[in-house]
Amino acid sequence: MRTRAVLFTAVAGTTVALAGIGAGAGAGAAAPPLQCGATVTRNVTLRSDLLDCPGDGLVIGAAGVKVDLHGFTIGGSKTPGSAGIRNEGFAGLQVVGGGQFATIQDFEVGVLVSHGAAPSISAIATRAVTYGVRLDGARGATIRGNDLGFFEVGPALDTCSTATAPAAILLVDSNRALVRDNRAELSGFGILLVRSDDAILRNNGAAPLGSDGNVCSGIVLVSSARATLVGNTTTENRSGKVGGGDGIFVDAGSQGAVLRENVALTNTDDGIDVERAGTKLTGNRADNNDDLGVEAVPGVRGSGNTATGNHNPLQCVGIVCG
Repeated sequence: MRTRAVLFTAVAGTTVALAGIGAGAGAGAAAPPLQCGATVTRNVTLRSDLLDCPGDGLVIGAAGVKVDLHGFTIGGSKTPGSAGIRNEGFAGLQVVGGGQFATIQDFEVGVLVSHGAAPSISAIATRAVTYGVRLDGARGATIRGNDLGFFEVGPALDTCSTATAPAAILLVDSNRALVRDNRAELSGFGILLVRSDDAILRNNGAAPLGSDGNVCSGIVLVSSARATLVGNTTTENRSGKVGGGDGIFVDAGSQGAVLRENVALTNTDDGIDVERAGTKLTGNRADNNDDLGVEAVPGVRGSGNTATGNHNPLQCVGIVCG
């Protein structure tokens, strides 16, 4: 990772109401430097790395704010409860990477959105976090084109509990989300939805081919209705712990899910494990997993699914696989 000189001192509690360096200032005047813990109420663009924040990196204080990392890094001090970008209750937040090195690191949560409508997070990376992106009670989110995960701080991974284990992307009570084109890896869960309805998960790698996977499972639905999973890849999720090891897992409380053209390879347990009748599986591939390719309860509908090379000679249970 490239480094830059830090051009400002971290001071918590500052309010920033400027759209980047020079915005809103008089002729020849420079805008105040962006500081750790700043509450931002207008668009901001980083002009240097913001490192060693003792608590939060930036705190959103108004609706419709755009934070452009401009290819720079927001870094914390691994403080419990901290967030690189924290948004509590404001609609329309946009977080964009703005460059290939844009990173949020060393916080408990990279981007945290609580009860805000239509947040958008795109083209950032997270490192040394418990949760890359965490949404609590957010509606209509877009999480797109990010490289998320890389767990280093937070609760111990004694088990793969969906209540405590880290996740690259975690949605709780957050409906109508679009999650697409992300890498979600080297965490507990890749993508975890809890009581989050009507989500679309498309073309994510949780974890992608060539990755070292996740410690628990790739994509997990918990009491989340009408999810659509299309074209996702879940590989090398290598759990030896209770509650982990599937490429894709749909629990009994997640009604109406549709899984289409997903790939689940070389996971510790099943490639795809579906515990809800009425789930529809079409054109999925589940090969070389340590147990079954697909394990489905009675009443799961399937067509065009394939499974080969799985350690369980049945290959698929509950649906017919080619």
